[in-house]
Amino acid sequence: MDTTRNSIKKKEPFRQGLFKFVRNNEGYLIGTRCDRCGITFFPSRRFCSGCFQNDQIKEVSLSKTGTLYTYTTVYQGKPNFKAPYSVGYVDLKEGVRVFTPLFDVAPEELKIGIEMELVFRNMAEVSDQTDTLVYGFRPAQKKTTH
Repeated sequence: MDTTRNSIKKKEPFRQGLFKFVRNNEGYLIGTRCDRCGITFFPSRRFCSGCFQNDQIKEVSLSKTGTLYTYTTVYQGKPNFKAPYSVGYVDLKEGVRVFTPLFDVAPEELKIGIEMELVFRNMAEVSDQTDTLVYGFRPAQKKTTH
């Protein structure tokens, strides 16, 4: 099910510092990496929980693809959210596990281990709330060659 959005109305993220949005459906998640011990974090941190230092923490852009670790589908959710909707954890190559909404996929099509890709949506598309920009993942689109 491909419901790629052609335009995103607002570019105001629901929380500052989680991602950089470049243009329609293009951007990346912002993490931090401790160069002292090699751990990568999302969301960003100012202090490394591995070595308990903060002198070698650097901002990094995270992978735009990952693997679905686990998921659940909510059939009766929070007020104002359009149910059913799915959420899950996606593992990125940097060793980060991201909790995320899952877009553009029917619950019965989700399978642990499938390749996922980062996408952006207006919050108004997934709830009756504000028109704020959110990130999520969807099953990776197959690249076609002609």
